Amino acid sequence: KDVSNYIKNEVHKGKDFIVEELAEGKEFFASVYDTLTPVQKKKVAHDFAEFLNTSHQRTITGKMAELYPHQQDRISWQDTYDYFAPVLTEKEKKELQSEIQQHNQTKAPEVLAFRDYRFSNILWDDKKSRLSIIDFGCTKNASVYEEFTPSAGASARISYRCLRDVIDAYNKCPKQHPLFIDLETVRHNCFLGIYHEYARCNIGKNPPEKYLSMLRADLKDLEKLAPSTLQKTLEKGTASVKIEKGRTK
Repeated sequence: KDVSNYIKNEVHKGKDFIVEELAEGKEFFASVYDTLTPVQKKKVAHDFAEFLNTSHQRTITGKMAELYPHQQDRISWQDTYDYFAPVLTEKEKKELQSEIQQHNQTKAPEVLAFRDYRFSNILWDDKKSRLSIIDFGCTKNASVYEEFTPSAGASARISYRCLRDVIDAYNKCPKQHPLFIDLETVRHNCFLGIYHEYARCNIGKNPPEKYLSMLRADLKDLEKLAPSTLQKTLEKGTASVKIEKGRTK
């Protein structure tokens, strides 16, 4: 039982329903995180990272698992590319091709994963300054990266700045098992997750240009996942930066 983040207790379980404690708060949109003070942001990132680290350290199975292994059963990367290619610029097509080619479903340690962290499943309580986690319907043993990479990348509406801060805090948590999250891998997975969701929801229903502006806006927002130190270095163009195991070198 984590003391910083609120996890509801089950009050009663019936044949077709479950009664749980009430979790108070507002949905944790990116805009909510942006309004928090620096002190609150640091506490939120630390508390959430500590919660995840404690859970993963206790439930690591010793097996390796793929990231969302059934995602491509719904729509392939080739279908995703073919759907968007006619309306993308040459630069965008090359970038998407490159990301797809890099994606080889590399396996990662398996843990008991919540698998559905999105704005509607995380509540922020202003009065108690804490997060509440709800809706555990997707929880199962899975890749540790499923905790940091929404399968529905476009509709998760999480704060990438918050995710970046949580990953940074997570990698600094004390560990018995060496579970570290690579920030570039998360960015890569989120990038493809955004493309995949738009394609999956619209192929055969809507032309690719209908949501093209929204797709581009979501990909632009993903840039917030980069560490602030990395952004400043790239802006100055004075050094090369390498991200490894969630750390900036």
